[in-house]
Amino acid sequence: MIGLPDKKVVLAPHDEDWSFEAQRIINKLSEVLKEEIVDAQPMGSTAIKGIVAKPLIDIALGVHSLHDVKTKFDLLQANGFIFRPRTETKDHLLFAVRDPLRQIDTHYIHVVVYGSIEWREYLYFRDTLNQDESLRKEYERLKINLAQQFSEDRTSYTQGKSEFIRRVLDKMDSK
Repeated sequence: MIGLPDKKVVLAPHDEDWSFEAQRIINKLSEVLKEEIVDAQPMGSTAIKGIVAKPLIDIALGVHSLHDVKTKFDLLQANGFIFRPRTETKDHLLFAVRDPLRQIDTHYIHVVVYGSIEWREYLYFRDTLNQDESLRKEYERLKINLAQQFSEDRTSYTQGKSEFIRRVLDKMDSK
């Protein structure tokens, strides 16, 4: 089962169904946004093989223009994609999909310009951990420790991962 109450941190064993669920939402986004989308990819821990993760499906949505996506907010909302303005930056928009019965988020859609540094970092991090078992295990241990420490504080949990993520992404900058 996917989804997590706000602010909670609960990790689940890797589930092969996460990739099917990501593809289902990517297909739905493609129907809604059509030509605005250049590419869409599963990302985050649910897209890293074999590690525990918060059961929230993250998707990187590479688009031509954030402005063009902003003109479709009403259409996205009508199709179940809820804009989260508190996380908006000039380079990133976030949408959530909620389970209306359980009133919890199940998916996060990270909208960025295709080919931007954000796009490249999302995919580099995912691909690097999928190719490097020792990094993958190190990240999993970190996530488990942080989840035990911050089970009621998702912000601190996320911040606790930032040094590891930056260290991995710094290797991208050197390539």
